Amino acid sequence: MNPQRDAWKAGIMVLVCTAAGVGFFFYLAGPAYFRATLEAETYISGSVTGLSVGSDVSLRGVPVGRVTDLTFPGAQYGGPSEVFENKFGDYVMVVFEIDAESNSQTTEDLRRVYEGAVREGLRARTKMASITGGSVLDLGKPGAEVPAAFQPTAWTPQRLYIPAAPGILDEMLADIQRVLGNLAAFDLNGIGIKLNEILADAESLINNDGKELLESLKQNSAALQVVLKDPEIQRTLRELADAAGGIHHLVKANSPAVRELLQSLNETITNLEALSAQLRQDPSAIIFTAPPPKLPPSEPRSSRSPNG
Repeated sequence: MNPQRDAWKAGIMVLVCTAAGVGFFFYLAGPAYFRATLEAETYISGSVTGLSVGSDVSLRGVPVGRVTDLTFPGAQYGGPSEVFENKFGDYVMVVFEIDAESNSQTTEDLRRVYEGAVREGLRARTKMASITGGSVLDLGKPGAEVPAAFQPTAWTPQRLYIPAAPGILDEMLADIQRVLGNLAAFDLNGIGIKLNEILADAESLINNDGKELLESLKQNSAALQVVLKDPEIQRTLRELADAAGGIHHLVKANSPAVRELLQSLNETITNLEALSAQLRQDPSAIIFTAPPPKLPPSEPRSSRSPNG
């Protein structure tokens, strides 16, 4: 057994395994690992709780990068002593990287794409990633009601600047505060007192007038039952029902005669209306009208006068 030759074999085996591991890594992660990246920054007013180095950066929910640094504009562009100066405002500076979509896309290509998107309204805002409290930096167009983009004047951003918009959690808190403010404007004490007065009045009505009304209804119902149980009332109701049935039978059995009677009554009413109209025009006609001329025996007498 040659120890030197065995050492060479072991060394060659280690090199082969290492090369295979490196090759496998580049096979899986190489295309994404060697893609171009674009550094960008934004300034968020207030707190960025839940956001940390390594948090995802997403474009409308799709991961496109990661947060690389959280600092203050004063520390970045002025120095540690200027962190709290007013000219830098109450902002937190978020630095992040955006990955290219393909290996052929360069950093300059990415810059042109995102600069155009910023001109069209692209904004960065914090968004909860889960109920555990983590957050992501989401890029998108939040809408027309978003305040105007902040433009730094006391410093010049060294990276691509993407303006920020209020975070979703901040908007929810603002809405809750607005609702609470509107509720505070109501006189809740006065409303409670009025409700108590209404309930007291309703209870008094039920205890007093309500009992009297129920007692009156009970008495009327008992009196009605006594009346209906009277034999004379029951006999009268039966006679009325029999009379109504008889009238219905008479009209149905003598319907032609009834129709002729109704027709005669109609003609009589018409003649009376004509006579009334004539008397309104000439009241003396009924007194001074000459009698109708005599007819020859061969001619029948008309049933009506000339004026009739």
